Amino acid sequence: MVRLSELYQALALTHGRRGNVLRRALLDDSRDAPWSEAERVAHRVLRVAGLVGFRTNFPIMVNGVTFLVDIAYPVERVAIEVDSWQHHGSRAAFEQDRWRYSRLGAAGWTVLPLPAVAFTDDAEDVVELVRTALGGCGMER
Repeated sequence: MVRLSELYQALALTHGRRGNVLRRALLDDSRDAPWSEAERVAHRVLRVAGLVGFRTNFPIMVNGVTFLVDIAYPVERVAIEVDSWQHHGSRAAFEQDRWRYSRLGAAGWTVLPLPAVAFTDDAEDVVELVRTALGGCGMER
């Protein structure tokens, strides 16, 4: 297993090599541990907008059950789910997520279930929605 820091070190040893711009971009996009390409894009959109300080694949305990959310702002209690049609390919998966979002909401979390394509097709709207959910605080840290 290789750590992300070791990959950055290896990249530094090959300064000026063709393709390094892309390699660095991939490493930068991997620092938030995305579980999918859609999550990688979501992290990038939030970072570019200055909405930093989020945690990824964040565990939230509700009534003894742990739910992992794709992106969380724990202090503000905002959870963002990056949903795709493939993930909800069955009625059971769709219903399970509705229950999960409801339980998180009842526990005081604002849950934003967003379609994965929104981060590419409607990034400005996503950023505005997240800013609003965070209380308009901008989050530029």
